[in-house]
Amino acid sequence: MRKAIVVACVMMFLSISAFSQETPKAELFGGYSYFHADGGGNFNGWNGSIAVNLKHWVGLVGDFSGHYSSDVSEVRISIPGFPSTSSRVEADANIYNFLFGPRFSYRKKESITPFAHALFGASRAHFEGTATTVSGPNTVIVNFSGSETSFAAAFGGGLDLKLGKSFAFRVVQADYLLTGFGNSTQHNARISTGLVFRLGSK
Repeated sequence: MRKAIVVACVMMFLSISAFSQETPKAELFGGYSYFHADGGGNFNGWNGSIAVNLKHWVGLVGDFSGHYSSDVSEVRISIPGFPSTSSRVEADANIYNFLFGPRFSYRKKESITPFAHALFGASRAHFEGTATTVSGPNTVIVNFSGSETSFAAAFGGGLDLKLGKSFAFRVVQADYLLTGFGNSTQHNARISTGLVFRLGSK
């Protein structure tokens, strides 16, 4: 009986050691990201992060992303007896997020690692463009631009699929991302996918 208990303890210790070895010390992520802004704007860009795992189930994450959008709209008015008038607006916009916080991972499976996180930081938005109005022989060109920084927070998670000892594929990372531009709250969505590079082991 005593021998069986000793053997069971040794096996448990070995399994715990093997489990801890499968937990990387740090994880680097980079890939494509889609951002849907509150109000209907759609942005494409990138998302990257670095995570330091404190335990097999919890780590600290720095998450960074940049998203970009270009839009062109044109209106032409023609009334008999009056000069035709056309208006063209070209605008570019971008939004950068700088977020930090804890991440909680479930590492019971060898091939997949689901995780959840709560991230807090700042969001920086910038837009610029040109409005051109042509009425008969007259042309008016107006350039405009603006920038704003606000508090930001992201709540979400994702799923990593193991590709090898040092690599994984982030099948999806989905975030509900809050921003506070213009003294109001925006409820945005961010979805990312890409590769994870795992460094070391714990």
